[in-house]
Amino acid sequence: MLEEELIKTGYRYSDNEDGTFDVCYDHNQDAFFSPLNGYHVATVKEDDELWYVDNGCGAGWGEYPKKDWTLERAIYDQCIDEHIN
Repeated sequence: MLEEELIKTGYRYSDNEDGTFDVCYDHNQDAFFSPLNGYHVATVKEDDELWYVDNGCGAGWGEYPKKDWTLERAIYDQCIDEHIN
């Protein structure tokens, strides 16, 4: 289900093959997936009830109930909110 939801966001993403995906949430899509350049790249995962979003800034995983949040909105809240970017 996670990959289906990622497709809906329109963001580029990369499968980490461990149940997580890296997501380029830059609307210009000019960030890329590299250990040296992780700017505008978040890691996402899910379980039955929650989306988990880690923006890579040291705060850890943000948890978002699926019944209340779309994945796109959770990524926005964790990564793109005005006070972060």
